Amino acid sequence: MLHGNSQEEILANAAQYAYEQGWDSLSKGLLGGVEFVKEGYINKGQNTLYLQKFDIVKQDGKLYTNQYMQNLLAATSEASNMKSIYEASDTVDGQMNFIIPLYENMPEEISER
Repeated sequence: MLHGNSQEEILANAAQYAYEQGWDSLSKGLLGGVEFVKEGYINKGQNTLYLQKFDIVKQDGKLYTNQYMQNLLAATSEASNMKSIYEASDTVDGQMNFIIPLYENMPEEISER
C-alpha cells in the first residue's frame, strides 16, 4: 500500500513498490498500474474515481475498507485536471456516461459545518 506523510515520502514509497513489482520501464509501469487498478478496484465494482477513493460499494460485505483517499476536497482539483484532459483530447463535447451514487436518508437541508 502506498502511503506517506509528505510528497517526498509518498514518491519514495511508490518508487519502492514499482521496483518490487519489477516495473523497470515505462511500459511495464503502465501495464502493471492498469492491472493494479483493475484487480484492486474495477473488478470489485469500484469503477469510477469516486468509488475508488470512497468505498461505498460494500463488495466485500464492509464499507470503507478498500479506499485510498479520505480527502473530501480532492474532487475540486481532480475535476480541474480531468477537464484539462478532456480539453487536450478534444473530448469535452463527447457523450459521457455518469455514474452517480445516491444516498438514502440524507438530510433535506444543507449542513453549514
